[in-house]
Amino acid sequence: MTNNNGRPLVTINAQCQYKGLLFYTAVVCNVSGRFSLSKDGEVLREDSFSIKTDPDHGTDRTVRLGYACQGPGSYTLNVTDIRTVESGLHPRGRGPVPDITVTDIGC
Repeated sequence: MTNNNGRPLVTINAQCQYKGLLFYTAVVCNVSGRFSLSKDGEVLREDSFSIKTDPDHGTDRTVRLGYACQGPGSYTLNVTDIRTVESGLHPRGRGPVPDITVTDIGC
């Protein structure tokens, strides 16, 4: 959760990597899931998202979602049902990605 020119903004950034023998390598993939934003336990916005990452061509790996500030309070972002599928000649899904929860005081 960030502030963009005075406007509240949720940003979700994704990157897929695999570990080789010594180093991690970024790969082209699709990342999708669902998110909800709540204030003091009351849901303000829910939606799905999808990001295609391409480290070789510098694609933007960020989804930006604006929301209306509902005054001071505790804002929580939950990202769930996260799935990754590698692109290319032989696309394959990866194992489950844990849900993510971030809480901060805002507005």
